[in-house]
Amino acid sequence: MARKTNPERRARVAELLDAGVGLAEIARTLGVSIPTVWHYACGLGYQPDQKFNRRYDWEEVQRYYDAGHTVRKAGSTSDSPTRRGTTRSGEETCGHAPAPFLSPSC
Repeated sequence: MARKTNPERRARVAELLDAGVGLAEIARTLGVSIPTVWHYACGLGYQPDQKFNRRYDWEEVQRYYDAGHTVRKAGSTSDSPTRRGTTRSGEETCGHAPAPFLSPSC
């Protein structure tokens, strides 16, 4: 089955991209998903800024491991370049113990 395209939406995406509006904001404005906007943007020849095209600074990651750190240590410390400031559960590391779990009283 061929993909359906919406010429009006494509034109609106082009207009908003030309105005400098970001993909997420275009998606919110048009009430569609970011991948939908990305589909139209790619068809229009849109090229993202390279600083948003990478997830990690791989040179920093390499320096971290070259300094003698291990994968195990990287996952458990806040100075890891890939997990800075969070624990495995995603909680912020601030030096305080997490609040105790309180079950609802019945």
